[in-house]
Amino acid sequence: MEYIGTMKKSRILIGLISIVIILFGVVTFASHAHSEKLSAESSARSKMSSKKIASSRVSSSSSSAKVASEKANDSIIYLTFDDGPQESTTPQLLKILKKEQVHATFFVTGHGPDSLIKQEYEQGNVIGLHTMTHDYATVYASPAAYFNDLQQISDRVYRLTGERSMMVRVPGGSANQVSHGLMPQILPQLVQKGYKYFDWNISSGDGGYEATAEEPYQHVTTTLVPHSKNVVLMHDTKQTSIDAVQRIIEFGKANGYKFETLNMNSWAPQQISMPQ
Repeated sequence: MEYIGTMKKSRILIGLISIVIILFGVVTFASHAHSEKLSAESSARSKMSSKKIASSRVSSSSSSAKVASEKANDSIIYLTFDDGPQESTTPQLLKILKKEQVHATFFVTGHGPDSLIKQEYEQGNVIGLHTMTHDYATVYASPAAYFNDLQQISDRVYRLTGERSMMVRVPGGSANQVSHGLMPQILPQLVQKGYKYFDWNISSGDGGYEATAEEPYQHVTTTLVPHSKNVVLMHDTKQTSIDAVQRIIEFGKANGYKFETLNMNSWAPQQISMPQ
């Protein structure tokens, strides 16, 4: 009996030990599995974080590149030509502009053949209004005389292009000394009638006499301002200016300027400003 009792106790002890071993194995396995799961989750989070950082860096890099690109392209030249068209010079200018794939803004008069204004327009240039006669005594006889002259050139441009231009450059500029003090009357009326007038902030100096094309070239290229809007006054009636245009365009392109045309939303340099 004593032997049997001993055997039973031994079996019970062995069973308890087995249970303990099994439980230890289960706990160890579960702990290991949980550790692997945590490790996997941590690795996944790390990868996601790395992707976000990389994406952020790419986004930041793209944004910086965009800003740099925009800054690099904010040097603008607006070539503007007054007093034409003229049969002997304007065709030369249009040929140069077409070759260089550059467009300009022409403030035209009643002079020259209709075909040249049509060609300017059809070639992608912008047509603005100067005056019909461009005769100071006629234009500035009175405010009424000015608007009568302006209406005539407006009608000419409309007949040739089918568009009613509202862009104006007054003869001599808004601060001219030949209008006998009429500008304070004329300019507010221009604005009230829906026109926008454009002066310039760079002059080629070709309003006078130039012996060579070097003079207008130097006037323009030495006064251009980088990262700015440069509205250049020239005249397509002056041969020296036509001869200078090619080099001015080449200089602008070589120095990071882009060429644009004026429109009703453009910034307008105004020597005498009126509320728009």
